[in-house]
Amino acid sequence: MRDGTYEFTLRRWPEESGLALRAAAPAWTPRDTDNPDHAGFSAGVAIPIAGAQLRVGEQCVTTSVAESDRAAVFRLYVQAGRTAVEATFQDADVRHLCSAFFLNARRTD
Repeated sequence: MRDGTYEFTLRRWPEESGLALRAAAPAWTPRDTDNPDHAGFSAGVAIPIAGAQLRVGEQCVTTSVAESDRAAVFRLYVQAGRTAVEATFQDADVRHLCSAFFLNARRTD
């Protein structure tokens, strides 16, 4: 990374799904059911996500999320160099539920 302010977006589902962090994904059956490689998948599970935590190097920040939020967004100043990033979701009691499945980082300045 280069010195600068970065926007980190944490998601549970792909952005194009339009699903909220807490939502369960619907089941999916492919059109080509004759091909075993296209077996589809069962419905996902709703998770009571109430917050998100992001660690970038030595920085650790948290935020709450609403029921309809599709992502948790953080803006942090990051110094140049290699750094570790960890992104997780939490319940209302601040217990770890799962890691963020999708994380986008973009420099904003």
